[in-house]
Amino acid sequence: MFKSFLVVESDPFIRTDLTNLIESLVAGADLIVAATLTDAISLLAERDRLELVVLSGAYSSADTSALQSELARLGAAVLRITDDVAKTVDASTGVIEHRIMAPFTNDAVAEFLRSARRSDAD
Repeated sequence: MFKSFLVVESDPFIRTDLTNLIESLVAGADLIVAATLTDAISLLAERDRLELVVLSGAYSSADTSALQSELARLGAAVLRITDDVAKTVDASTGVIEHRIMAPFTNDAVAEFLRSARRSDAD
């Protein structure tokens, strides 16, 4: 089960919606937020644990190569909210990217988190 999250979204309303949704679905979620990839990288440098990064909006299709080494160090997966929903693995870092269709719905995010919980219990 994912318990620690970083949400990267430039729009404050969408960022708040995502963080509120995660907090309502995951009791005791360790949640940090960033408005830019630069902010996200700075925040990750201070962490020793992170499980899931949620990239939305402009960052759903952005080049995140600068972020990949931090994600690999922390063992974090990525959830991109994007038009391209193929699941990928970064061959150079092993970072797994899950994807859901944009625009996201609360149900789609909730289903992703529920299915992630089920697969971890196996």
